[in-house]
Amino acid sequence: MNKTLDLVNNNKVIIVAFANIAYRDVIVNWIFAMEKLKITNFVIICLDKELEVYLKKIDIPTLFCPCENNLNTLWVHRIIVIQKILSLGYHVIHSDADAVWIKNPIPTFIENQPFDLIFSQGTIWPLDVYNTWKLVLCCGFFYVKSNPKTLAFFIELKTQVEIEGDDQLSLNRLLFKKIKKWKIKDSYNLTYNKKIFKCSPHIMTAKTETMQIACLPHLKFQRIKEDYSGIYIKHIISNKNSLDIISTLKENKCWYI
Repeated sequence: MNKTLDLVNNNKVIIVAFANIAYRDVIVNWIFAMEKLKITNFVIICLDKELEVYLKKIDIPTLFCPCENNLNTLWVHRIIVIQKILSLGYHVIHSDADAVWIKNPIPTFIENQPFDLIFSQGTIWPLDVYNTWKLVLCCGFFYVKSNPKTLAFFIELKTQVEIEGDDQLSLNRLLFKKIKKWKIKDSYNLTYNKKIFKCSPHIMTAKTETMQIACLPHLKFQRIKEDYSGIYIKHIISNKNSLDIISTLKENKCWYI
């Protein structure tokens, strides 16, 4: 693991995306988007041997971290792998394979920021957190700074996900216990499934006793479509299967294969 990470790291920042062979075309599309932006500090976490063999043939940096094809298992597995990379001293950006990078967000939203955790915005799940905050954090794109505070948090998060079987549910519930309020400037509302959630064109911020947290502006890191020309990442909601994801990516003009 160390050798691969050393080869691709950029100022100790590693971008990771997880996939198996069933999502081969989706991850290749994601890789094309990264290469288009001349971003090289990424590694694909291959969940089966077939994908690893395929990507190695086209010289893509990989780590083979096998996991059975089960979402509940994957959420825990993903945290374990990220936790391991953090423990080696690397800061981690996690991106879902269908969270396509349109512009490089690192210089603007991640470098030289004081935050320990930075998340893109979700819509309304989990409902119990949404009902109070009127916003939720999304696990499809996030940044974690490697330090003792975040390592302790990820240990806590892993335990929670093992119980609840859903990383976004556990993440939001865990932070809900630790955050008193969000600082939100120039808020506006979007609607998803007939429920209104709160957004801002600026970074939204919060604190726990030990960490500084940020939620990225939905306008620039989109989960549902907004009419805006300066998008950094399109992660438009689709069903969790490769055919529907590909159709959604094509519809949103971020399919490059």
